[in-house]
Amino acid sequence: TYPSTHGVYEEGIREICAAVHARGGQVYMDGANLNAQVGLTRPADIGADVAHLNFHKTFSTPHGGGGPGSGPVLVSERIVPFLPIPDIVKSGDAYSLDHARPDSIGRVAGFFGNVGIVIRAYAYMLTMGAEGLKKASEYAVLNANYLKEKLKGSYRLPYDVACKHEFVLSAKELKDNFGVTALDIAKRLLDYGVHPPTIYFPMIVPEALMIEPTETESRESLDAFIDVMGRIRDEAEKQPELLKEAPTKTPVRRIDEVLAAKQPVLRFKVRPLETMLNKKHKGLDAKMVEFGGWEMPLQYSNGILQEHLATRKGAGLFDISHMGRFIIRGAQGLAFLQHVLTGNAAALTLKRAQYTMIANESGGAIDDCYLYRFHEEEYLLVVNAANSPKDWEHLERHRAGFPETEMLDKTKELAMLSLQGPESRRIMEQLLPGGGLPEPGRNNLSIAALDSKPLFIARTGYTGEPLGFELFADSAQAESLWSRLIELGAVPVGLGARDSLRLEAGLPLYGNELGLDPEGKEIPIFALSLARFAVSFHPDKGDFIGRLALQEQFNDHQKILDRDFDGVGRLKRTVQPIALLGKGVARHGDKVFFNDRQVGWITSGTVVPYWKTTGEGLESRLIDETGKRPVCLGLIDSSLLIGQDIDIAVRGKRIKAVVVPHHMRSEAPPHSRAICYGGEGAGTSAADKPEAPT
Repeated sequence: TYPSTHGVYEEGIREICAAVHARGGQVYMDGANLNAQVGLTRPADIGADVAHLNFHKTFSTPHGGGGPGSGPVLVSERIVPFLPIPDIVKSGDAYSLDHARPDSIGRVAGFFGNVGIVIRAYAYMLTMGAEGLKKASEYAVLNANYLKEKLKGSYRLPYDVACKHEFVLSAKELKDNFGVTALDIAKRLLDYGVHPPTIYFPMIVPEALMIEPTETESRESLDAFIDVMGRIRDEAEKQPELLKEAPTKTPVRRIDEVLAAKQPVLRFKVRPLETMLNKKHKGLDAKMVEFGGWEMPLQYSNGILQEHLATRKGAGLFDISHMGRFIIRGAQGLAFLQHVLTGNAAALTLKRAQYTMIANESGGAIDDCYLYRFHEEEYLLVVNAANSPKDWEHLERHRAGFPETEMLDKTKELAMLSLQGPESRRIMEQLLPGGGLPEPGRNNLSIAALDSKPLFIARTGYTGEPLGFELFADSAQAESLWSRLIELGAVPVGLGARDSLRLEAGLPLYGNELGLDPEGKEIPIFALSLARFAVSFHPDKGDFIGRLALQEQFNDHQKILDRDFDGVGRLKRTVQPIALLGKGVARHGDKVFFNDRQVGWITSGTVVPYWKTTGEGLESRLIDETGKRPVCLGLIDSSLLIGQDIDIAVRGKRIKAVVVPHHMRSEAPPHSRAICYGGEGAGTSAADKPEAPT
């Protein structure tokens, strides 16, 4: 086998294989020891003719894989004609069986393998990718050599050369001097909570301990193993009887490895990605969580409520670099966007942005997104972080019909920050004293210069604030830009307050107000009030994905406006703001009732803080007094109009609520005003509760 089971390089392997070939022989390569080879060597380059690719260890499956040798057999070109029949042949998207192999050895019976192991290994390979598998091999080699160098002073090392993913120590000296065997050492390791190494294999090394750290071991765990092995060495000299009685704390029984492989308890977790500002967040003592495959700040030391209030009265600073950023350009770029997006990209003039959707044929949302046009011949599409991989796959699949379109993923190259709140304009003007901000008005764009590098600025945001900017900068500028904005008065805000801010503003979140409802049914795009801005049926659009279904939804939307609820087919339920009148907090999945009949679900709900106000209309202003109120959005029967009293089942208790037009307003910039129903608050009092039309 190669690498040999004593873990060292076989420097003459090519000469050995050549000698075998010269005499008409074939070379079989054991595929059970590939931990140190994947991505670094190739069996064919070594001279192997056949290799059995065992999935265990190397590809994250249990030893033996629930059956001997799970995995494919690889052969060289000269052996291909002799493979068993039938051969599986792919032609285009179709597969067929090929029996026309005159030199084939004929049919062979397949063994009873464990298909779950094969799927698990395949998923592991796809997750890691070529570079990840190569890194795993490199780490396995690094870990083994680190242990070897640290332990060779305490135990005899038969082969003191660079090793691959494993190496062999010998306990023969300890056996000869103190009567302590390799088996005694292995059993004593159990008492220290360490999985013991393989012993007595290979037989060429007496009292062998084959040490095989995996690529997943950390420096700390390796050092802990080194420490334990040092203690056991001392015990062997001073208290050999202790080792002979081991294990003293751990029950010894044979593990049913076959059962473990057939009924695995899997806890496979991919390390989350990090934005360019990850160190900045941790330096601010942010509470980090995994979101959409990224490690992101949930909140900072002040907490979610204070971050929410700081945004409404000052300026909140958000790291949104986890969102996907795709560049679309080329001669057919616009035609491609018209086909895959619901908005009319042709109407997007230079230095403008638009809210849009990626729809499926049934009129559901694959994602909601924003399209920016900073350059004449290029568009920037920003998508949700969790949906970014599937969005890219969907867009790439349809790009095949537009060959003169180029699509680039700039997520890691382009940082994205959001500055929201009434103080955001002052901060931006101080950041850019030479000017360069977009013209007033939502969705306007500009390109400014910051430190002689372009800073792309958009008057967009996800908080409902009348003043706000989203900033795109080279990733190398991200930390400097973040720090300067904080120095100018911005308050860092995490995902927690970002969610409460968007909920108060009535903005949708994919997975709650878009995607699937709590019953697993697809939510139509026109269930959202924002659909009228995100979907266009202009003649310039042509036939785009989902157009027919969206047209039917739009027709239902018009009927709802005319209160013709009997004729509604597609939009039985729509997303509407709901205010709780009693004590309690509604959450995603809570049921909504009208006259004891379930009429929908809560899609998002929480408690949000607010600044109280004095004065009315344009004369109103925020005061230094705060309150809290529960707000939510619900997917409810479209026949329920504003002002309709309803009930929400919260933890088994019915709470009074009302359908409302909104939870906040912004008629008097730069501040937004909270609207409260059923109690003292900002903007509207209990007496101003809307009434359902008759």
